[in-house]
Amino acid sequence: MLSVCSGDLFLVRNDHIGYRFQIVEILGQGAFGQVAKAHDHKTKTDVAIKIIKGDEKLYDQALVEIQLLKYIRENDPDD
Repeated sequence: MLSVCSGDLFLVRNDHIGYRFQIVEILGQGAFGQVAKAHDHKTKTDVAIKIIKGDEKLYDQALVEIQLLKYIRENDPDD
């Protein structure tokens, strides 16, 4: 069951997000949101999904984090 309450999305094992990602395991949670291991049924790979709380300040911070992760991916060819 996925439900929204006070800006939080409660993740449950084996639930799906967007008919694509199946939650495998909850990896952690904190002040900004939650992280889960999920299986991507489109690419047939396991991925990490970070769900941030529904707050504009946290959204802006998440955009900065996305840019940082893109930079790391582009500049670390050996993974």
